[in-house]
Amino acid sequence: MRILKKSFFLLLIIFSLPSIAIAQDSNKGQLLINVNLPESFYLVNGTDLINAVKVDSGEVIDLTAGLYTFTIVSEFVDNHSFKVQIIPGEQIDYSYRFTVFRIDYRSSFVQLENQENLVINTDLDSEIFLNGKQIGKHYASLLVKPGVYEIETVHPTFGKLTDKIEVSWYVTIYFARFNQPQFANASGINYMPGAGYLINGEKDKAIFTYLTMGFLVGSYFSLDRKIREQSPIFDINKLERMQTASLIGLGVVYVLSTIDGARKPRNGYPGNESKFELTSFGLNENLGPNAGFRINFNN
Repeated sequence: MRILKKSFFLLLIIFSLPSIAIAQDSNKGQLLINVNLPESFYLVNGTDLINAVKVDSGEVIDLTAGLYTFTIVSEFVDNHSFKVQIIPGEQIDYSYRFTVFRIDYRSSFVQLENQENLVINTDLDSEIFLNGKQIGKHYASLLVKPGVYEIETVHPTFGKLTDKIEVSWYVTIYFARFNQPQFANASGINYMPGAGYLINGEKDKAIFTYLTMGFLVGSYFSLDRKIREQSPIFDINKLERMQTASLIGLGVVYVLSTIDGARKPRNGYPGNESKFELTSFGLNENLGPNAGFRINFNN
């Protein structure tokens, strides 16, 4: 009896396998992409640059049924997005004819080819964390989805530096932060008004310092002109006190900004890489010029 039961269950499983396979296949559909691009291109599902696949025009792709937002990424044209509904058991044809090929296109092709859109550089022995996950030490190069990320570096001696950056579709972000200044400063340059802020990459503080000092200098000379006029409509003693206050204020701003600029910024010192770097430029023999850009984030 046991043998008969086992044989029955075995036969039941065997005859069930084709129906299981059919049920699985019935949830699949196909997508045929037909575009006028001369070479292979990347197909990105949503914003998932990490799992982008390289395909050719006319290639058929098997997909689970559902609604998709795909982006075509080519070295010749702007990123092109489209939506498509994959229907079980059917092949959906998507055709598009690109008409504009130019040098200043907005494409993620360079980032996908290099498998990087975020490069982080920091002190030796520092551990690098991206949104709380450790991704390397000292230097990290990776491809991430577009979005806002928190970068944290932890050094055994200097401690922790944190900052936030935004990664887009079209550029590689270079994030360089250090616990010690990376610039070879000229002797005495730190004593120039606002120079410490500029060296540290603290542009907002530098702008505020220069605007405040400019206002105080303007006030001093405006008051000085009125004092020189000796007009009876002005209280000369009051004007002189205001002029002295402007001069004192100018000195206070200079001293405080110089001291503050000499301190390490909370998010560290910037690196000394160039702000913009052209990564590729050339003429494609099939279609025309193509280029890609990288941006260095030092503030």
